[in-house]
Amino acid sequence: MSKDISSIKEKKTNDKEEKLDIPIMLSFFINLVVFTVPLYVSILLIYVFYLYVYQFISFFIIFFPVIIILAVAAYVSGVVILSSWITLYFVKKSKPVQGVFKRKFPASEIIQYYHYRGFVIKYPLWLASKTPIPGPWSIRWVLNKVGHNHIDKSVVMLDCFPALEFLTIKKDAILYPGSIISTHIVDSIFGNLTILENSLGNNTTFYPSSAIPPGAVINDNYVMMPNLYCRKNWHGKEGKLYYTGVPAKPTTKYTGPFSLLKSQSEDLYIKQGYLSGEDIDKFIIKKNE
Repeated sequence: MSKDISSIKEKKTNDKEEKLDIPIMLSFFINLVVFTVPLYVSILLIYVFYLYVYQFISFFIIFFPVIIILAVAAYVSGVVILSSWITLYFVKKSKPVQGVFKRKFPASEIIQYYHYRGFVIKYPLWLASKTPIPGPWSIRWVLNKVGHNHIDKSVVMLDCFPALEFLTIKKDAILYPGSIISTHIVDSIFGNLTILENSLGNNTTFYPSSAIPPGAVINDNYVMMPNLYCRKNWHGKEGKLYYTGVPAKPTTKYTGPFSLLKSQSEDLYIKQGYLSGEDIDKFIIKKNE
């Protein structure tokens, strides 16, 4: 009898429309609060400056750009702080959980709130990377403050694509432009959703187009070369520090970038002073020991 009831419930679930949406009113309210409330603080700062200082023309001209920068910084800070309060509320409503989840519809509470938090994190992360505030510092601040990650202050994050949650990066790591760190992945369109922590060790390096999926463990001093991709739950090999290829595998011949390229690449580099992406694709060694 219990088996029949279970199958009926499963059938009803599968009959429902397959979609996962953030409620319109919730989305509108979050955007309204996060976007507009810090804006009032910035406008007030400019207004106070104009009200009390505009009569001193020389002072106004010299310091007005500084006030604009401070107003922008105040706006970005306000967005980040408000977003962190919202994600903290969502965390209290449904604690973040790692694991492999069936993509059933409607989604479970864990998955719903995971998407809610991701929705909130994206705007302050984008905003912080586009402002006069130093990009690597602001990106790290948003990921720690809003996403509750653990990223050391010495980490350098350039124009990369970091995971929003479940991310640990230790001292002196560097993520070059175009590198990707993901803590969730979907198998096919409606396959299982995997959410697992990524841990990056001390002094690790991620070159452009290196992609790390959920559950990867990157030990100290690992170097992930360009055009690299790992499997889920990937672990490196003991004693090996340099990795390349798809799927990622260790290479023992690395003595610099040209050791992974054909010999003609160095001649072309010396001749024209650079190697284009097309040149690298042409000269890259497909098989490494």
